Amino acid sequence: MAGEPRAGAIGSGKAKATADAGLRARAGLIVVGLAGMGWGLWQLVVVSPSSTRPLAALTWIAGALVVHDGVLAPIAVAVGILAMRWLRPAARRVVAAGLFVAACLVAVALPALLTPGVDGNPSATPRNYGLGLAVALGVDVVATLAGVLAVTLRPGRRPRAR
Repeated sequence: MAGEPRAGAIGSGKAKATADAGLRARAGLIVVGLAGMGWGLWQLVVVSPSSTRPLAALTWIAGALVVHDGVLAPIAVAVGILAMRWLRPAARRVVAAGLFVAACLVAVALPALLTPGVDGNPSATPRNYGLGLAVALGVDVVATLAGVLAVTLRPGRRPRAR
């Protein structure tokens, strides 16, 4: 009919139901997240303040925010700008995935790298974590380059018009 919206169009029943379901899911996740943060704060401040040292935790959280906003975010923006300028769209996705994996590897390895060894106790830091991180990052770089070559050299594919 001329006066009715087509199926799936914005304002149609199906699109509105999908949007409502997404909104309910998001609200549920927000409630779960706030409950988890509340429980963590309760544990930090009320249940065991002597073992968790809330002031030390607050200092660490503030330092993490400063490092993120002052160092990591500007680096991520600069890399994104360079990727937009130099890479094809398909290669951008592969590079973004490789950079995400690298960031996760560094985030997981950083505590072990920053933990000082204990004299007389080789089991406190039993591995060469720097070498392990370097190998894992090397594998990530090789896999990312292979992915970029695969999507760049794929025959018969043209980039989609935007």
